[in-house]
Amino acid sequence: MKFEEISVAEFDAFASTHPLKNYLQCSKMDPVSKATGWENVYYVGIRRDNALVGAARLIALKNKANQYYFSAPSGPLLDFNDKELVAFFTTEIKKFVKSKKGFELNMNPLVIHKERNIDGDIVPDGEDNGTLVDYLKELGYRHNGFITQYDYTKDVRWVFMLDLEGKDEQTIFKEMKQNHRNIIKKTEKFCIEIKELGYDELGEFKKITEDTSKRRNFEDRTLEYYQSAYKQFIEDDQIKYLVAYLNVEAYIEKMQNELNKEEEKYKRNFEKNPDSGKTKELGVLVNSLTKRLKEAEELRADGEMIPLSAAMFIMYGDEITYMFSGSYDKYMNFYAQYAIQWYMIRWGIKHDYKRYNFRGITGCFDKKDPEYGVYEFKKGFNGYVCEYIGDFMLTTSVFNTILKIAKKVKG
Repeated sequence: MKFEEISVAEFDAFASTHPLKNYLQCSKMDPVSKATGWENVYYVGIRRDNALVGAARLIALKNKANQYYFSAPSGPLLDFNDKELVAFFTTEIKKFVKSKKGFELNMNPLVIHKERNIDGDIVPDGEDNGTLVDYLKELGYRHNGFITQYDYTKDVRWVFMLDLEGKDEQTIFKEMKQNHRNIIKKTEKFCIEIKELGYDELGEFKKITEDTSKRRNFEDRTLEYYQSAYKQFIEDDQIKYLVAYLNVEAYIEKMQNELNKEEEKYKRNFEKNPDSGKTKELGVLVNSLTKRLKEAEELRADGEMIPLSAAMFIMYGDEITYMFSGSYDKYMNFYAQYAIQWYMIRWGIKHDYKRYNFRGITGCFDKKDPEYGVYEFKKGFNGYVCEYIGDFMLTTSVFNTILKIAKKVKG
């Protein structure tokens, strides 16, 4: 076997057909990575009998000592059942990273640890790659552990996945939780309009995500990141920034028509029998609709088209990935994120995507977990939990050991 740097074109051709393909192992991410501080990008491959059998997109970040931290985000792209290939890659990548003044390599291949169902339970006789974790440790990697929490310095280890292949819109909708079906039906009555943003409109998207990040205390991506991703993926229709807007006048008109209809029913029933249960029930409904109409009319002060919620999606290979999102707290009762997700799921079905990746969950399925609501939201669309083997670190230089010692002394 032979290890060498390869061209971007050869890497992309190989990556696009690999079983572990994903958008992070794609050259379009190069400017996006640089927008978040990664300085250098390398493409390496392994040949067996002149045929490319493994490859990786590597990014490098320089520290104050002019040493580099390397990462193969959601990579490398290898057949991890081929122990000889994995061992050869490990030996050669260690030498390569060291030659580029790298002191450590992080990798987190999209290999399933243990197959799980919708509730996060292990599937009996399902896929199990626990022995691979042990083998990588034998090769000198340090495992970051089977974490069940968000680590914003790493890529997600737990995701929620929905299979679209072979299903139509009616089937997907029917398989959702009843609560989600009811909410989606509600959003269809709210006069919500989903708009795809152009490059010059990404500031609107950023306002929503920034507002959400401040409220929920997490770090938002920069506008430069969103703009860079747009430029790279838009040409092949591989990215979407969606914003759900409330059409205020249409909503008010709909509310008024509904109120008029129920008032007529109430009057007819009141004339027949003012004390009947039906009359009282209609009276309660009319009062409720009157209150809701007043609230709707008050929304005029916020504009004609009010942005409610936003979400970013990347499409690569046969998978749609739900990336980032945000919602204004004031308008949560319109359930706009449900409308956006349903919009994209239907779009995915129409365009023959096989999977819909809801991305990160913590991997903790206890209802007391602070982030359980995120999992519950995604679970309601049906699907299954996907647990990856996690992050592995490979030290390539004594610099890392010295750094750790220095931290202990300082601490």
